[in-house]
Amino acid sequence: MEILDEIEQLIISEMNVAHSFYATHVAGPRLSFRILGTSTLFLSVAIPFISQSELPLEHKSLWITGLSLGITVVTGISTFFKPDETWKLNMGAKLNLESLFAIWKLECLETRSLPDTSESLKKHFEASRRFLRSAQAITAANTEGFFTNVSFPDAK
Repeated sequence: MEILDEIEQLIISEMNVAHSFYATHVAGPRLSFRILGTSTLFLSVAIPFISQSELPLEHKSLWITGLSLGITVVTGISTFFKPDETWKLNMGAKLNLESLFAIWKLECLETRSLPDTSESLKKHFEASRRFLRSAQAITAANTEGFFTNVSFPDAK
């Protein structure tokens, strides 16, 4: 049926847009999380090393101050943007959309196998509406989660 093909193309198009967004927004937060975490560790370990009295280093107090400021900046960025949470949210949304899409495709195959054309069309529309509502809910929850996580560091 031509209408079923049109519905499927609409859903596939919508899925491609949402999925490609999440597929391209997973690596950045993951890399940021790892770089910021590694930087915090490196800078934290460098301070005791540089502060050793035996280490012949000019302007030692300036180096320690610079490293301390570096830790503050890296920690502030990590706290504000929370790349670990963004990574988790985007990966979760991507996987949920993939699962939802697989279920929708299975339901479409099932509806195409029905002998009654009107019943098949009705079930196909229902499955497609469920998919669109669920995909929108996943995207909305991800967006809400992102803005919930972005916060200024506590000034205590």
